[in-house]
Amino acid sequence: MPAPGKRDSARSTDSRTQLADDLFAVLPRLRMAVLRNTRRHFPHPPLPEAQANLLRTVAASPGLTVREAARTLQLAANTVSTLVAALGAEDLLERRTCPKDRRSARLHPTELALGRLAEFDGHRRRVVAAAMSRMSAAELDTLQDSLPALGRLIAELDDQEE
Repeated sequence: MPAPGKRDSARSTDSRTQLADDLFAVLPRLRMAVLRNTRRHFPHPPLPEAQANLLRTVAASPGLTVREAARTLQLAANTVSTLVAALGAEDLLERRTCPKDRRSARLHPTELALGRLAEFDGHRRRVVAAAMSRMSAAELDTLQDSLPALGRLIAELDDQEE
């Protein structure tokens, strides 16, 4: 019998299916609640999620090619090319010709993009921190304790793709 407060790791298929359904219900609502509340206080037009994801990826690894960014984001290269064009038109992303291979281009965020990302992330952190300030210590501990398991779930799902 599991210790009090601990769940049996040999869950039934029905309970795992229910847990999956519960995750499917709560995670998109969490993401949308954070975005909605952050955008309410953000002074710039919001970027579509796919553009924001590409911009974050390139900001984290400047100099990626379109193909590398597509692999990282698990998108088709032509989809990333379309996103690059849209972000380039907004002066948020630059395509720089690779000096070693003039046929290839490297992606770099602009200073404007880096500033907007930092500003948006600051708003997002404040929104979530304010909501967390109204939660109990036990609830915050539960959230903290769930992060490794969620990371493991992501890794398991990524492994299934191969």
